Amino acid sequence: MIKPVETPRKITVKGSPFEQGAAHGRLARPLIRQNIKLMEEVLEKSSFDRSEFWCRLKANFEFLTRTEPELVEELKGLAAGAEIDFAEILFINIPLFFVFNWLPQECTMVYFGPRATADGRSYLLKNRDMGFNLEHVILTREYGDNRSVIELNGAGIVTYPGNGLNSEGLALATTGVWSRRIPITLDQSRSCHVLLNSHLVLEKCSTVDQALSYLREVPRMNGLNLILSDKNKAVAVELTRDGMVVEDCVEGVLFRSNHYVAEELTHLNQTEEEYPSTYRRYERIAEYVWPRMGRLAFQDMLLLAQDHKHGPVNCICRHGTADAPSKTIYSSIIVPEDEQVWTTLTNPCESMLAASLSSLT
Repeated sequence: MIKPVETPRKITVKGSPFEQGAAHGRLARPLIRQNIKLMEEVLEKSSFDRSEFWCRLKANFEFLTRTEPELVEELKGLAAGAEIDFAEILFINIPLFFVFNWLPQECTMVYFGPRATADGRSYLLKNRDMGFNLEHVILTREYGDNRSVIELNGAGIVTYPGNGLNSEGLALATTGVWSRRIPITLDQSRSCHVLLNSHLVLEKCSTVDQALSYLREVPRMNGLNLILSDKNKAVAVELTRDGMVVEDCVEGVLFRSNHYVAEELTHLNQTEEEYPSTYRRYERIAEYVWPRMGRLAFQDMLLLAQDHKHGPVNCICRHGTADAPSKTIYSSIIVPEDEQVWTTLTNPCESMLAASLSSLT
């Protein structure tokens, strides 16, 4: 009897950038090949001009080669370890498909700070929602200078983790902002990151203030939302192509879905009629957290991650329909004080089952 090959979902890599990539590629080889096949199938169904796509991808690779040579070495290691053509690794790591709105990520993130929690700890939740089943891994990087980073990302992808934590205590989560009203200039592919590379934030920065300085300078084609926290502060960042608006964590909680909240950026959003899901999820978090301020706990993060109010499409734990296929493909909670990242690589309601002698809500 042939036993199925089990691919680890928790991967630890160390060494040079090439060695880290090679270990990732070797350990997650079946998942990486599956992700490439999946994205190629999506590309085949798209009406976008193929020659222009590959021209833009090549231009962005040349930008990365000039500005982030160690990242390029890691991508080369990935290709070698996975025994996959380098062009296919570039295809899944240079996220042009998101910019062209083929594969939007519709995610939710929530931060509880020490002022808001019963135990004085902080918690950062990220639900990543996609319209396709991208296979993910939990990647721990160990660097030679005793630094380490934990990232949640698609297998074979190192350029846009959805959330992560480094050993200096900097935690990060992201959500995309998807709107036809946001201008995108394709010619910038030769001089900008397609999306913010959140891996580089965790690798290069130790504090929220350092991350904010990095975000002010790094060139990018598009914006997104971030929550950043360290041992002393937390902020929500609404990032655009040309600037950013920062919200300090004054009340003890922060949360975002897939639209801008800052008044000066709301003209870029889709309307509630056009994109009800992002507004319903945001409203649901506010409805849940504000009455519980000062009493919030890890269990509340679990309950929010599994929340189905306004479902199946407009809820935090999403299951998708034929007309709105986005579903939650992972849920992850960072506990910075304990240097822990808790993750389920599926709908959280299906893998975190709770029983209680009193109401869970």
